Amino acid sequence: MVGTHFYDVREAFECGGTHVYDVGEAFERGGTHFYDVREAFECGGTHVYDVGEAFERGVTHFYDDRGAFECGATHFYDVRDAFECGGTQFYNVGAAFERGETHFYDVREAFEHCATHFYDVREAFECGETHFYDVREAFEYGGTHLRDVKEIADASKEQINEFKTVAKQVEPNARTAQKLND
Repeated sequence: MVGTHFYDVREAFECGGTHVYDVGEAFERGGTHFYDVREAFECGGTHVYDVGEAFERGVTHFYDDRGAFECGATHFYDVRDAFECGGTQFYNVGAAFERGETHFYDVREAFEHCATHFYDVREAFECGETHFYDVREAFEYGGTHLRDVKEIADASKEQINEFKTVAKQVEPNARTAQKLND
């Protein structure tokens, strides 16, 4: 069987399918697309969605990842565990990152690096990001863009000025410094 698309698959497959959706068992083949995968994969697939266990290969796209990754993937969505690789984009990240990624969406934990974009951030950040969307918690840095902020939506002019003062006290990155000067 050499099917190319699999949907709602719950048992093992030993064929070279390229697309797998809602897979509940282990795969030991060279599929390129995986969606809603809950067990270990030992193949060189390029797309994996809703991965629940560890991956030790060079996949490039991950969605809804819950386990550790030790590969050079470039895109991560809904990541909940630590990553020790040089990925460039992360979405809905729930664990700490100690590397220089540039894009983060729906980040819920602390970051100690100079990422430039954050969306739906719920916890404190101690780095020089420049863009923030849907921020719900305290900020102690020099971010330049805040949109859909739930906590300080009703802040007075004095409170906003106080926030700007605190932001300037934190050493921002070059881009932040330039925008603050503007």
